Amino acid sequence: MAGALQSRLGICVAKVWLIYGSLSTSVAMPSTATQRLFDTVPKDQFHLFKGGMPDAKQVTQKYLHFKKEDVAAAANVPIGSVRYDDRMPEALLARATEWAIAINLVGSFFKDQKRTIIWFQTSNPSLGNISPKEMIRRGRSQKLLSFIQTALSENPPSKA
Repeated sequence: MAGALQSRLGICVAKVWLIYGSLSTSVAMPSTATQRLFDTVPKDQFHLFKGGMPDAKQVTQKYLHFKKEDVAAAANVPIGSVRYDDRMPEALLARATEWAIAINLVGSFFKDQKRTIIWFQTSNPSLGNISPKEMIRRGRSQKLLSFIQTALSENPPSKA
């Protein structure tokens, strides 16, 4: 119960961030710590969220090139439960939100949709010589998201 509430709260925070660009109406420049705290949810530059919810079909098929079996394995849901409508399982909704955020974070670095897609498909020595897509498929999306957030905090994307 607490996990579901925490998941929904995280999704709500992400929705507010995506809609308004921040969680505050303050006009003061954020401190470095504040910036790092809220940079975990990027601008939705690839339009992966519709009405505040992840477009799981676009995320899984266009960006990750997943089949239904891959989605089931990555989200740890039965293959028969993989669906992209209002009855999407809570676990799949939470994972699709993480995946969409990860894609937008990487996109904020590359500023290019094609390079972002290729990055997710390519084996990466920093990830143990597997691709980010494979990490996600193996259920390691939170670990991948942590790697991405750390890398971006150490090497912020240019504002250009």
